[in-house]
Amino acid sequence: MLIVGAGPTGLALAIYLQQEGIDHVIVDKLEQRAEYLAGGVIHAHTLEVLERIGVAQELLESGIRVTRFNIRDRDRALLRVGFEKLPSTHPYLLMLPQDQTERILEQRLTTLGGAVHRGPA
Repeated sequence: MLIVGAGPTGLALAIYLQQEGIDHVIVDKLEQRAEYLAGGVIHAHTLEVLERIGVAQELLESGIRVTRFNIRDRDRALLRVGFEKLPSTHPYLLMLPQDQTERILEQRLTTLGGAVHRGPA
């Protein structure tokens, strides 16, 4: 199986396939992992899925748990959203920059014997 792109989704898939002993190759056009602050939220159900591939705990240790989210217009609250009642073992959002998420996922893949093939073919 060919996985194109070593972002969080591609890496998670590669880890799962590696754990299951399914042959795959993951490629990314970048020579090295990007360092940027994008994709900063991991949702409760996503964390449940990431537990299955052995990375949730390290992500939790690296991120910030958000149980409430408020949108304001100066002093006036426009919207308040609470996550405490989510039917999940993770009733919160996890704030973590995407580059850190990718680093943790890629380390897990490497630990399992996999690798990302980077750069132009």
